[in-house]
Amino acid sequence: MHRANSFINERALDAPVSAIEYLVNHEEKHFDISEIFAREAVRALRTGRFTRNHAKEIGILMRRIFAQSEAMQALYDKETSNGSNALAQQEWNVKIAERLKSLGAYKNKSLEKRFQ
Repeated sequence: MHRANSFINERALDAPVSAIEYLVNHEEKHFDISEIFAREAVRALRTGRFTRNHAKEIGILMRRIFAQSEAMQALYDKETSNGSNALAQQEWNVKIAERLKSLGAYKNKSLEKRFQ
């Protein structure tokens, strides 16, 4: 998470509880998108074949996954109009839940070293 990009307008706290819950759901989905790509990283590390140049290879891999995460975060905000589009928000809620479920095998982040 980026602290500078993680905030809530204080006026939003005066909104009805349902509106606050809706806002919290939108923000939680940002966290869930980060979890998707953490799982993608675990999958890539567990299934990848790395050489003696593994530090460089893993660095490249992680930068690619981070870029994909950032792109999905931006697309999520764009398509949901930062959560203002309720229909798009619901579609993303489902899409994110399905993606997390499909990556369930990588929920545990433990890794073992395997180099060729």
